[in-house]
Amino acid sequence: MRKPKIRELKEAFRALFEGADTTGFPLEPVEPVEGYRGKPEFQEQCIGCGACAEVCPSGAIELS
Repeated sequence: MRKPKIRELKEAFRALFEGADTTGFPLEPVEPVEGYRGKPEFQEQCIGCGACAEVCPSGAIELS
């Protein structure tokens, strides 16, 4: 019971002081695919007209 706890403590301290074992991903920026229209942004001026739901190409927006 004691040895696993000591091993975990050693592992935690090693990670704390030596840094992460993994590398950042991706190494270089990813080019957007053709047809990418940007990330959706929330606009507080919504009046509930439903125009956004009509033009959404994937049909991901639904007003109730």
